[in-house]
Amino acid sequence: MIENTCILIFLLFKFILLWKRGSFFMETKTNKLLVFSSYDYDVTAFEKYPEKGLELEYVKETLTPDILRKHAKKGEYVGIIVFVNDQVDKEVIDIMAENDMYFIATRSAGFNHIDLAYAKEKNMKVYRVPEYSSYSIAEHAVTLLLSSIRDIPTAVYNTRHNDFSLKPTMMGFDIHGKTVGLVGTGKIGQKFAQIMAGFGATVIAYDKFPATEWAEKFGVTYVELDELYAKADIIALFCPVFPETQHMINKDSIAKMKDGVIIINTARGLLVKTEDMVDALKSGKVARYGADVYENEAKYFFNDYSNIPVEDKVLEELLAQPHAMITPHSAFFTNEAFENIYKITMANVMDGIDSKENAREMTQTV
Repeated sequence: MIENTCILIFLLFKFILLWKRGSFFMETKTNKLLVFSSYDYDVTAFEKYPEKGLELEYVKETLTPDILRKHAKKGEYVGIIVFVNDQVDKEVIDIMAENDMYFIATRSAGFNHIDLAYAKEKNMKVYRVPEYSSYSIAEHAVTLLLSSIRDIPTAVYNTRHNDFSLKPTMMGFDIHGKTVGLVGTGKIGQKFAQIMAGFGATVIAYDKFPATEWAEKFGVTYVELDELYAKADIIALFCPVFPETQHMINKDSIAKMKDGVIIINTARGLLVKTEDMVDALKSGKVARYGADVYENEAKYFFNDYSNIPVEDKVLEELLAQPHAMITPHSAFFTNEAFENIYKITMANVMDGIDSKENAREMTQTV
């Protein structure tokens, strides 16, 4: 009798558990999300990691309040998946709240495109991908550096047109023996520093939160920012955008640098005041500028404007500078990085739906 009672209790418990999960006598609930800035390669990547009970609706357009209003339906979507140029501002968050959406997953490490404070006020969960491939970004920064120093674009273009002469702009210099200054020594900055050390450069760095053990291991010396500006032959930016770092590279900071300095930026466009960079390139104060980002890139980057006039005069002027090498936010675009980005994003989505604790949730309103 007792044994039969225990069996009945066990079966009842199992029934309740299955019923709560939606897998007994009822269909599994489908959770739908809107995925913005989703191109063919995004769709292909997401489809490699299907999740039961999850449906993704892809929207190619960059997220704006109007685009969200066009697609949002009250109670139909639980959240959104965005990328770096999707601005999740107060208006977007209000539209989400009105339509019962409760979480945001960005498939990026950066988060300055999201109003974290307002999201928290509206009880929105925000997730990011803090680490997907530090090698991909660091190696792209090295690519920009080497290509800029040797003016590889001109050399390749000329040889394709049967011009095999050596142009003055192709005269470069050795990285060996030069001083490389890093602003930001997170995982990407650390990888870049180690590559530069391999070239035989002296590496100095500035970071508000120095990684002292790592620096000692790899022979990196931390200095104050003004000292870095004064000593570095090459300056590479690997820090996030905060109020204190926005436009940190401007006419005043550039004036503190060596004549002919090389500046590399694979972090965020807003770190550099573009008008001042253009002036510095024209004067020769900055010999080369290699960047994978631009402060007002949202409208243009990831889109084909080859047959459409670019209306951003500052961007036009930057691209016209012979010593500026700009790539379209493609540093992350490697097989390894893609696999990690989408795998982690899907894990974040499932945790957001299930209200699970997750170390990648943005709980601070920095």
